[in-house]
Amino acid sequence: MPENKLDMADVVATLFIILGVVTIVLGIALANVWTELSKFFETSGALSQFANFDGTITALTCFAFGVLYLVTGYLVAERYKEGQYLATFLGILMLFAFPIGTVLGIIVIYSMVIDKVKNEFVNEIKI
Repeated sequence: MPENKLDMADVVATLFIILGVVTIVLGIALANVWTELSKFFETSGALSQFANFDGTITALTCFAFGVLYLVTGYLVAERYKEGQYLATFLGILMLFAFPIGTVLGIIVIYSMVIDKVKNEFVNEIKI
Protein backbone atom coordinates (compact mmCIF):
# COMPACT_ATOMS: atom_id res chain seq x y z
CA MET A 1 0.00 0.00 0.00
CA PRO A 2 1.37 3.45 -0.87
CA GLU A 3 2.43 5.71 2.01
CA ASN A 4 -0.01 8.51 1.15
CA LYS A 5 -3.15 6.36 0.86
CA LEU A 6 -5.84 6.94 3.48
CA ASP A 7 -6.62 3.87 5.58
CA MET A 8 -8.96 3.11 8.48
CA ALA A 9 -6.46 4.23 11.11
CA ASP A 10 -6.41 7.69 9.52
CA VAL A 11 -10.20 7.75 9.59
CA VAL A 12 -10.20 6.82 13.29
CA ALA A 13 -7.55 9.46 14.06
CA THR A 14 -9.60 12.11 12.25
CA LEU A 15 -12.73 10.97 14.07
CA PHE A 16 -11.07 11.35 17.48
CA ILE A 17 -9.65 14.77 16.63
CA ILE A 18 -13.09 15.98 15.51
CA LEU A 19 -14.68 14.47 18.63
CA GLY A 20 -12.09 16.21 20.80
CA VAL A 21 -12.70 19.65 19.34
CA VAL A 22 -16.49 19.25 19.36
CA THR A 23 -16.51 17.93 22.93
CA ILE A 24 -14.43 20.83 24.23
CA VAL A 25 -16.44 23.50 22.39
CA LEU A 26 -19.87 22.06 23.19
CA GLY A 27 -18.90 21.33 26.79
CA ILE A 28 -17.98 24.96 27.39
CA ALA A 29 -21.10 26.16 25.57
CA LEU A 30 -23.31 23.77 27.54
CA ALA A 31 -21.81 24.89 30.82
CA ASN A 32 -22.49 28.54 30.00
CA VAL A 33 -26.04 27.83 28.84
CA TRP A 34 -26.72 25.59 31.85
CA THR A 35 -25.59 28.32 34.22
CA GLU A 36 -28.01 30.78 32.65
CA LEU A 37 -30.88 28.28 32.49
CA SER A 38 -30.39 27.26 36.12
CA LYS A 39 -31.49 30.73 37.19
CA PHE A 40 -34.97 29.93 35.89
CA PHE A 41 -35.29 26.71 37.92
CA GLU A 42 -35.19 28.40 41.26
CA THR A 43 -34.23 32.01 41.79
CA SER A 44 -33.03 31.42 45.33
CA GLY A 45 -31.98 28.38 47.26
CA ALA A 46 -29.81 25.31 46.93
CA LEU A 47 -31.04 24.10 43.54
CA SER A 48 -29.74 27.18 41.76
CA GLN A 49 -26.35 26.85 43.40
CA PHE A 50 -26.19 23.13 42.63
CA ALA A 51 -27.13 23.74 39.00
CA ASN A 52 -24.36 26.31 38.64
CA PHE A 53 -21.90 23.92 40.25
CA ASP A 54 -23.08 21.19 37.86
CA GLY A 55 -22.27 23.44 34.90
CA THR A 56 -18.68 23.72 36.09
CA ILE A 57 -18.35 19.97 36.47
CA THR A 58 -19.85 19.51 33.01
CA ALA A 59 -17.34 21.91 31.47
CA LEU A 60 -14.39 20.25 33.22
CA THR A 61 -15.53 16.75 32.29
CA CYS A 62 -16.08 17.71 28.65
CA PHE A 63 -12.69 19.43 28.56
CA ALA A 64 -10.97 16.35 30.00
CA PHE A 65 -12.66 14.01 27.52
CA GLY A 66 -11.91 16.43 24.69
CA VAL A 67 -8.22 16.44 25.54
CA LEU A 68 -8.28 12.62 25.83
CA TYR A 69 -9.86 12.39 22.37
CA LEU A 70 -7.27 14.77 20.90
CA VAL A 71 -4.38 12.81 22.42
CA THR A 72 -5.88 9.55 21.16
CA GLY A 73 -6.28 11.02 17.67
CA TYR A 74 -2.64 12.10 17.65
CA LEU A 75 -1.38 8.74 18.92
CA VAL A 76 -3.41 6.85 16.32
CA ALA A 77 -2.29 9.19 13.53
CA GLU A 78 1.35 8.63 14.49
CA ARG A 79 0.73 4.85 14.83
CA TYR A 80 1.70 4.43 18.47
CA LYS A 81 0.70 1.12 20.05
CA GLU A 82 -0.65 3.03 23.03
CA GLY A 83 -2.94 4.94 20.67
CA GLN A 84 -4.30 1.67 19.34
CA TYR A 85 -5.05 0.43 22.86
CA LEU A 86 -6.56 3.75 23.93
CA ALA A 87 -8.72 3.98 20.80
CA THR A 88 -9.98 0.44 21.31
CA PHE A 89 -10.83 1.19 24.96
CA LEU A 90 -12.66 4.40 24.02
CA GLY A 91 -14.44 2.52 21.23
CA ILE A 92 -15.73 0.04 23.81
CA LEU A 93 -16.99 2.94 25.94
CA MET A 94 -18.67 4.45 22.86
CA LEU A 95 -20.76 1.31 22.43
CA PHE A 96 -22.93 2.42 25.35
CA ALA A 97 -23.88 5.74 23.70
CA PHE A 98 -26.74 4.37 21.61
CA PRO A 99 -27.33 4.84 18.62
CA ILE A 100 -24.62 7.10 17.16
CA GLY A 101 -21.94 6.18 19.67
CA THR A 102 -22.63 2.50 19.09
CA VAL A 103 -22.01 2.87 15.36
CA LEU A 104 -18.86 4.92 15.95
CA GLY A 105 -17.66 2.44 18.57
CA ILE A 106 -18.09 -0.48 16.17
CA ILE A 107 -16.17 1.39 13.47
CA VAL A 108 -13.34 2.25 15.88
CA ILE A 109 -13.05 -1.26 17.32
CA TYR A 110 -13.20 -2.91 13.91
CA SER A 111 -10.60 -0.50 12.53
CA MET A 112 -8.20 -1.15 15.39
CA VAL A 113 -8.35 -4.95 15.30
CA ILE A 114 -8.15 -5.76 11.58
CA ASP A 115 -4.76 -7.19 10.66
CA LYS A 116 -4.08 -4.68 7.90
CA VAL A 117 -4.21 -1.75 10.34
CA LYS A 118 -3.07 -3.58 13.49
CA ASN A 119 0.34 -4.25 11.98
CA GLU A 120 0.92 -0.54 11.27
CA PHE A 121 1.17 0.34 14.97
CA VAL A 122 4.88 -0.12 15.59
CA ASN A 123 5.87 3.05 17.48
CA GLU A 124 6.09 3.00 21.25
CA ILE A 125 6.20 5.91 23.67
CA LYS A 126 9.65 6.13 25.27
CA ILE A 127 9.86 7.50 28.79
